[in-house]
Amino acid sequence: MCSGGTFCELAFAQDRVAPFLAAARDLGLEMVEVSNGVHPMSDDDKTGLIAAACAAGFTVWSEVGKKDPEEDARLTIRDRIAAVERELQAGSAKVVLEARESGTVGIYDKSGKPAIELLDRIADRIGIDRLVFEAPLKAQQVWMIRHFGPTVNLANVGITEAIPLATLRTGLRGDTFADFHLGGVEVFVDLGINGAMAARERGGVVVMIDALRASATIVTALASGMRAVKLVATPDECVGEVTAGERGGRKLAHVDHGNSPTELLAQRYAGKQLTLTTTNGAEVLLTAAGPRSEVLVGTTLNARAVAAAATRLAEARGCPITLLEAGRNNGAAIEDALAAGEILRAMRGYRLHGAAPPTSSVLESEFVAGDSGVNLAALGYSEDVHFCAQVDLYDVVPHLEDGLLIPLP
Repeated sequence: MCSGGTFCELAFAQDRVAPFLAAARDLGLEMVEVSNGVHPMSDDDKTGLIAAACAAGFTVWSEVGKKDPEEDARLTIRDRIAAVERELQAGSAKVVLEARESGTVGIYDKSGKPAIELLDRIADRIGIDRLVFEAPLKAQQVWMIRHFGPTVNLANVGITEAIPLATLRTGLRGDTFADFHLGGVEVFVDLGINGAMAARERGGVVVMIDALRASATIVTALASGMRAVKLVATPDECVGEVTAGERGGRKLAHVDHGNSPTELLAQRYAGKQLTLTTTNGAEVLLTAAGPRSEVLVGTTLNARAVAAAATRLAEARGCPITLLEAGRNNGAAIEDALAAGEILRAMRGYRLHGAAPPTSSVLESEFVAGDSGVNLAALGYSEDVHFCAQVDLYDVVPHLEDGLLIPLP
């Protein structure tokens, strides 16, 4: 049995820590929790309280985070990591990360969704064995089990939820059944910059999809014999041997070509390097790139090839796949969703998180009728739209290596 952290805070406020610990021992408690979620005690006061409880023979769990949402929001990731390390050094056996009963503070956002970067950075630095994650909501418990594994330490779980949580941990509920009892690679579908950040934090194989037109331009450039594509975020960076770029679909004034696969096909650029900047695709791909990510480029043009490559890499590394749609104007783009659907349809043995992207038997018509297709046609790029709607035209799979997109061996 363990006392709650508020009892310790009250004892500290009343300068009655020694009597509190004596009473806890008389009651047969073997653990005490030390927190400062309400009391504004200093770091030294808190570590001193941890040390005192340890010296009195108790196992100590401490808690990092504030009960008040505004106070808690002022704690940075660095603040939390430093607090966890400090408290473990003072004698805490484990450190609990605050979320309250609402599950909307600390390690979760206001809607209850996990703060992925915060969680991963703390877990990477400390290791999950010495951390306890408060997860009062079922969706949070499912996420934690999927993200950190079935033995992850969870807290703030209601008594009536203990057995349901045990069934989640063992895959005896629909939420986690596939994770434990079905084979296949996990596949996530994400969108835009936020999706790119989630994919980078998740790690694994990321397939960036910008069907009109960045993905098509990159795939076509390499398929036509160009040695590499350097993707850059800004127009000023778009300089090099051969350059291409656009904003809003319009060709940049200082580059050789627009973001146009058909323009590249009309040239003889074999062996040359392309520097490319685009409205959405470049930023999304560069955001997704990280130390734990293998970034590929996919679209309808190489759907079957990129599906096979992503599956092969994910199975070999034991990691998930993210189909990352670039989107348009901070929203979804039908052509990217359809390209993701074609890639997914070509995969084998996967486990999909969330709804499947759509597929269509009339891809060309869908590309032409979508907002991006209409805009490109108005700018004189109808040929590109029709070209980009083709399926399995190429076998090349671009992947990011040392800042360059080159064919995957």
